[in-house]
Amino acid sequence: MKRFAVGVTAFLVFLASSPLSARAACYELEARLSIARQEWNEYQTYLGESDESSADLAKAEYANFTHDLDYIDEHLIDNCDDRNLATAYYLLEVKRQIKALDDDAQNQLYGSKDLLASDLWLLREAVASLYAKGYAKMDAYDYASLKRDVRSRYAAAGIPFEPWERAVDTGQKW
Repeated sequence: MKRFAVGVTAFLVFLASSPLSARAACYELEARLSIARQEWNEYQTYLGESDESSADLAKAEYANFTHDLDYIDEHLIDNCDDRNLATAYYLLEVKRQIKALDDDAQNQLYGSKDLLASDLWLLREAVASLYAKGYAKMDAYDYASLKRDVRSRYAAAGIPFEPWERAVDTGQKW
């Protein structure tokens, strides 16, 4: 019985390190991204409606959206080496970070500049990750718009903005 357990453990370790496991992670990532996109779109649809039940449905869809992005971040994004899927994830992550910044500002949660700087850093990281995945070449206009949005948010907060392109291009941590 002990040999069997060792054999099963060795097989599972092999699967976890094999290309088959990476391919499975990419399939799951693709499925989760599709679900997250649908949840974001439904959230936006419910947000545009005026009745009270739509507001509750919007909250539920947004909670599902953030749950899926958290799951992707924790379990999938580092296990799949597909540039297109990573780009799709970071585009959704940018949407989430922008919404979080706007919600926190609307609810006046920024009593401290440190909290605002932390939230801005998360948005900056998501856009820098898009740049690292080649998004500036895929959609130069949208990338420039995202970078301009990040820069203007830093300026409005009175926090120095540091561009990430040179660090990414030279292989440094941005």
